[in-house]
Amino acid sequence: MNVTYWFLLIAFGVSSFLLLLGLYEAWRAFWSPRQKLLDERMHQMFMNEQRHVHSEILQRRSLSRFGVLDRSLGRVPGVQVFDQLLVQADWPLDVSQTLLAGGLLLILSAVMGMALHFPAFVTGLLMGVTLGGFIYYLKYRCAQRIKMIEKQLPDALDLMVRAQQSGHAFISALQITASESRAPIALEFRKVFDEINLGMSVQAAMNHLASRIDSKEIRYFVVAVLIQNETGGNLAEVLRKTAALIRERQKIAGVVRVLSAEGRISAWILSVMPFLLAFFLYLINPEFISALWKEPMGLTMLGVSLCLMLVGVFWMSRLVQIKV
Repeated sequence: MNVTYWFLLIAFGVSSFLLLLGLYEAWRAFWSPRQKLLDERMHQMFMNEQRHVHSEILQRRSLSRFGVLDRSLGRVPGVQVFDQLLVQADWPLDVSQTLLAGGLLLILSAVMGMALHFPAFVTGLLMGVTLGGFIYYLKYRCAQRIKMIEKQLPDALDLMVRAQQSGHAFISALQITASESRAPIALEFRKVFDEINLGMSVQAAMNHLASRIDSKEIRYFVVAVLIQNETGGNLAEVLRKTAALIRERQKIAGVVRVLSAEGRISAWILSVMPFLLAFFLYLINPEFISALWKEPMGLTMLGVSLCLMLVGVFWMSRLVQIKV
């Protein structure tokens, strides 16, 4: 049995696992009953308003600085989802520049593997880990930005409530909150104010806020504003209760995070320990550890172990993620 056969077999196993993981995440993000109910509610609120939004007001985000490449990337399936991830992560590069950076990282990892005389399997694994790490960094950056916005949201809502109680309308209160708050929530509120100030309706501007930030807390705020805009009432009181609700959710989430800290640390240790142990064994006795990719039985053991590790990492990550 040659190395190429086992490399393709392991790559097929890893790809199948990642496909199942992607299908599960897609179901949870788009087709779960709770998500469908929330999307349907927001769609009903925004459907009538979107018909009256002038396209000249909306600023189209460019996928590339070159017009031909921009139009070509616009026809690629899934590129808008990737661009939305870059927007949510506040990534300074556009889609074409990000794809170029990812390609350069892949080439660099391949050159490094060949320079260190790694086998084809190890070089391919290094390239996969490099690409996965780059995508994970983008998602981590996006998650950290959303967490920062969620942390700042209750204080921003309190500031908005005080501005409304002092006699300001919602639009001017939004402007005051954007000018007095800190980034990144100040930037998002500034975008909402600019869109409304340019002639866009409140419903459409709030819809754009909910689409830019994938956060339940932001959606609570958007739904509260839209319901009040449709039915009337005391918006300051509604926002005050919304801020209190968000604070209670964050408090419970903090307690859950403390109680699950031991499980998360155990998951990290169990995930990183095999790779560190293999690295130190390679430094101490390269001939001993190299049997894993030089012998057919070693390749079998390595492939099965990696697949089982991926399953274990996924299972442990699901156990420590508790919905609040």
